[in-house]
Amino acid sequence: MRARLVCNEINYGSWRDAFAATPTSIGLRMVLWWATLHHWATCVGDIVAAFLFAHLPKDWRVAIIPPNTELEPEGLSGEVWWCHRALYGMREAPQLWQECFAKGVSEIGWIRLISDPQVFTHRSGRALMCIHVDDLVLTAPEDELQMRYDEIGAVFEAKPKDLITPDTWVRYLCLLYTSPSPRD
Repeated sequence: MRARLVCNEINYGSWRDAFAATPTSIGLRMVLWWATLHHWATCVGDIVAAFLFAHLPKDWRVAIIPPNTELEPEGLSGEVWWCHRALYGMREAPQLWQECFAKGVSEIGWIRLISDPQVFTHRSGRALMCIHVDDLVLTAPEDELQMRYDEIGAVFEAKPKDLITPDTWVRYLCLLYTSPSPRD
């Protein structure tokens, strides 16, 4: 699924309205280092149409004028749609999605790190995850990785994951990653 409707919001407020945290480079390195240290399996995943999972606060009233292609066939000029979820292009959408994601994964056992709010550890102590908007890196023991990914996929629709192995290169945030070969 792709978002076919995108907002174009004009900022009448503060530059702070558009804030959303991104993981630190140390956070991602820590997740990958931990995976290497413990010989855990690692994968890259993607949440489908992430912003649409985030509901707007009840006190927000966001009106959308439908695109011309929707108005012209039936001549419905003046029609207005009321938005109930975050849409791509809304200034607050990244922050709303980020909080929605943190709340959703906390309900299935993930704990957000204070030092890096885009890095999560599982309460079992046997999984780490780093997320940048809707792209995630997840690491866990090989026998638990699929279970952890499926748990996240049950809350938020996730595309099939790409395993990072010594034999393959996987793209994450425009960089290619592979895992080190196991030591003999």
